[in-house]
Amino acid sequence: MFNYINNRFFELSSSYLDTGNSLIFFRLRLFRFFKFLLLTKKINKYFIVDLVIEIYFLITNIFFYPIALIINNFNFKIYIINNLSFGDFIHELSILKKKNSKQRIIIPTNNLYKFEDYQKTLFEDILVFKNYFINHLFLILGTYYFLNVNFLNKNEIFEPKHYFFNDNIFRDKKKLKEYLIYKKIEKTKISLKKSKFSNIKSFDNFCKKNKIAIINPRNVYGRNNNLRNSDAKNYLDVISFLNKKKFKIIIFDNFYSQKIIKKFNLTYINLKKANNKLKQICAFEKCSLYVGSYSGMGHLTDLFKTRSLYTDEVFYSGACYNSNAYVLPKKIYYKKKLFKFSKIQIQRKDSLFKDKNLKNIILIGNSPKEIKLFTKELISIKNLKKIKFFQNQYPLHCMINQIPLTYFNANKNLFI
Repeated sequence: MFNYINNRFFELSSSYLDTGNSLIFFRLRLFRFFKFLLLTKKINKYFIVDLVIEIYFLITNIFFYPIALIINNFNFKIYIINNLSFGDFIHELSILKKKNSKQRIIIPTNNLYKFEDYQKTLFEDILVFKNYFINHLFLILGTYYFLNVNFLNKNEIFEPKHYFFNDNIFRDKKKLKEYLIYKKIEKTKISLKKSKFSNIKSFDNFCKKNKIAIINPRNVYGRNNNLRNSDAKNYLDVISFLNKKKFKIIIFDNFYSQKIIKKFNLTYINLKKANNKLKQICAFEKCSLYVGSYSGMGHLTDLFKTRSLYTDEVFYSGACYNSNAYVLPKKIYYKKKLFKFSKIQIQRKDSLFKDKNLKNIILIGNSPKEIKLFTKELISIKNLKKIKFFQNQYPLHCMINQIPLTYFNANKNLFI
């Protein structure tokens, strides 16, 4: 019960309203709350709990007004971050770091927050608090307009959750959170101080002296496992190819047996050890190439603009924040028919993809030949070519715009 209340305090403090179809950003708490009631037209036990919490915030923030003024005078601002998605965490903090360089950002989090090691290395000037009682205070203070950070500078922002509910999600792209974040970090590249890696000096030197490639097939037991995961065996051919090209290959999960790790001379780093998170950041900053999922740790490539091949992708209406990358799609058969990447289907296909309801869907991941071929292409050309076929249909930040031209020409039956 304590964790539930703690998490509800946190979720209600977010500036986003979850309508079921999309997340809508509003500045004013009570307006957001009654807008939710108007949209959903539902009153249940959860609504009552949320209403009590809203009234509690409204009453208590009166008493904390002097503290809010003091914090504001010292140029502190409060931001409520999405602490479940590593991608959202990386993107939002990188914008805060750039935009608010003269301000000190305070981020209260709930008990689900697990990115401390990354924050301390990448965003050391941003203060994160996990203590329930301290967070409680900051969440109340965050209700004051002058303390709350809105880094996208919009009064109303849509963050699509289920694209198939929207007839034309790209129509008003300037209100889409994904598009606004894309424009903010399109050219932003995070640079780290040399002292950051002083505790792992030998590993840092190893990364500096060698051409580093990171291989990261998705192998996660969390959201959309059956849909998004990769077969690690399909990456053995590209590993062999990169070995011959004198790359030192690093993996961060034990999805390969020790026999394979020794055979290909892979550097395996166990991320369950706290200090190895520092090695991970060091490797991503120094690496020349990334091959794997655009999910989880793959979003570190957005910060460093790493030359990347994102494999086995399925969400094409989503944003890609690294223009220095190619994207390869999984092939999808729905009711034994090949799924075509038309504009309407891309916007609505999310409705097909539920882990508990994949009976009518067959997913075919990228083959060893494809992964090797497009890795070879990726490292051999200077400028990645865009496909003109898509540019008039989709915003440039959409994943589909970064399919390799050679893949498109070889698989036109997927798109036309």
